[in-house]
Amino acid sequence: MYLSIPLNPPHPLKKCLIEDCRLIPFVIARLLVSRGDPGGCEYVTGIPLEWKMSLRSVAAVGFASFAMTRKIIQSTTESKARHPTFGSKQSKIDGMNKFQSSKENIRTWLDAHFDEEGISTDDADDSRYYYKTPYLLTMVGSRSKGARVAKQVIDRFIDSEGNLMGRPEFSLENRVYAMGWLGFGAMIVERFDLAEILANRIIQMQDPNSGGIHLPDEDAGEEVAEVCFSAGAGMALAATGKIDRAKLMADRFVALLDEQPKKDIYYNRFRRDGSVFARSAKGWEKSYDLKLEEQRPANYATVVMALVWTGRAAREKSYFTAAQRYVDWVYRHEMDPAHFGRATKFGWAMLTLYEETGNPTLLEHAKHLGDVLLSHQCDDGFWYSRPGHNPDEPAWMRLAYSADCAMTVCSLANMLK
Repeated sequence: MYLSIPLNPPHPLKKCLIEDCRLIPFVIARLLVSRGDPGGCEYVTGIPLEWKMSLRSVAAVGFASFAMTRKIIQSTTESKARHPTFGSKQSKIDGMNKFQSSKENIRTWLDAHFDEEGISTDDADDSRYYYKTPYLLTMVGSRSKGARVAKQVIDRFIDSEGNLMGRPEFSLENRVYAMGWLGFGAMIVERFDLAEILANRIIQMQDPNSGGIHLPDEDAGEEVAEVCFSAGAGMALAATGKIDRAKLMADRFVALLDEQPKKDIYYNRFRRDGSVFARSAKGWEKSYDLKLEEQRPANYATVVMALVWTGRAAREKSYFTAAQRYVDWVYRHEMDPAHFGRATKFGWAMLTLYEETGNPTLLEHAKHLGDVLLSHQCDDGFWYSRPGHNPDEPAWMRLAYSADCAMTVCSLANMLK
């Protein structure tokens, strides 16, 4: 015996069955009771339901199944309320498709700009093209090419002391930050030789009291550490298993949350004694001001990542709590941080923290930021730096900014598989 529902003209039950197969038992019962034996109905269907029981028994099973289905639906609804996801199965598929598509476009750009030996086709001898690329290539599914990029770095851009070399315009603080990216990027592509060299050099540079990487700062007029650059190095320490050193830095980030002198400004810089350097910098402020329109959540992405990775390595959940406090600080801003031009990789950080805490708000924020980033992605798969849009910006600058955007987009694509 076959139960069938007409396809043309559309039967009113067809949409219900397509949208929620859990309604089938109820539909069976309703059809059997109201129409009698469906075997005589001239309906066409693609789903045969063969029954070896009496009509009355099938109806009874249908109604019993409906009662059970109601309980299942109620239980599922309650579960979704406790653990929200991206929504329905179809919306999850749609989300997966758009982020996966974006990820493939990023990969296409990278394949066009790095040859099979891992050499930049834009400028083979500029180390600024290389430091984010091993990790980024892994995120788009090209880990083997990422390993070849890392080999280019260790063969050509690391000096005898373990420093990343670069052109004069590649500032020291940016090179230290880049060493952090290369350190954890080298780990993920299994270039442990490069990772160890960089981690040991970072340890040599790290202040044993403050935990930060202190460098000359012309604006400050003294040596200070900056949280974004230091945290990039801290991520490498955690990734390479230098747990005590990673904790030393992470503990400073925890303390800085409570030592800020103003309730509406977080100052990024700190001294060797751990005290906050309570002044914003000229140009890039090196602070996060809840009253200013355009701020930089991405500065705190590396801080959140360093805290989460250190928490994992040390198996101490208190670092996850501190990471959540940084997220909460960013989202205290009265404007939507997702629309700030330098939000970029903060979604990656929130998703990493989400994996540990299951806080659904982190997932919602990250997905919203991902949608904003997709709206600014160019046809070639990359982004131009925001705020502003300069199509003539150097390719290395575009790569550095796009890599940050890609961290969030690819994390969403990989999570939604």
